Amino acid sequence: MDIVTAFLYGIVEEEVYMVQPPGYEDGTGRVCKLNKAIYGLKQAPRCWYNRLASALEGIGFRASACDESLFLMGEGESLVLLLVYVDDILLFSSSDKEIDGVQRKLTEQFKCKSLGEARYYLGMHIERDTERGWLKLHQGQYINTLAEKYSLQEEREVVTPLPSEFKLIKAAEGEGRRQNKPTV
Repeated sequence: MDIVTAFLYGIVEEEVYMVQPPGYEDGTGRVCKLNKAIYGLKQAPRCWYNRLASALEGIGFRASACDESLFLMGEGESLVLLLVYVDDILLFSSSDKEIDGVQRKLTEQFKCKSLGEARYYLGMHIERDTERGWLKLHQGQYINTLAEKYSLQEEREVVTPLPSEFKLIKAAEGEGRRQNKPTV
């Protein structure tokens, strides 16, 4: 899902002034006071994030303690994970009904464009098999693009530091939690 002109939804919390934009000058030398964020404003990404986070909290999401780009709502079969990268949003749930509900609520607040089932995201190829219950992320295409860019297509492959069958285990309660929140 894509939020159309996302930065324009951000609300500027401090006083910011700008010169009159080209084509709108009235010759008086007056400046414009911004009430909302615009593209190119240094604060625009943070203003947008704050506006989105507020909207998500309003519909029942809570921010992850480990990653500020991850929001969670519900639990068990009705768990919905929402991952944000600027104006691109990925929704995950075992329930299509839950995903449709979240999309509907977001569309009530923002102009959104549904991009269908995710196949690629941030250079990662997403594969899923719902019958077998697995989701696989890999960067093969991205790696091939980099190899081609730097003329490394003929180079010998090397083994990764971990075997491909390496299994992750769940952290004990309280382990791995970030102590201070970073700024976006």
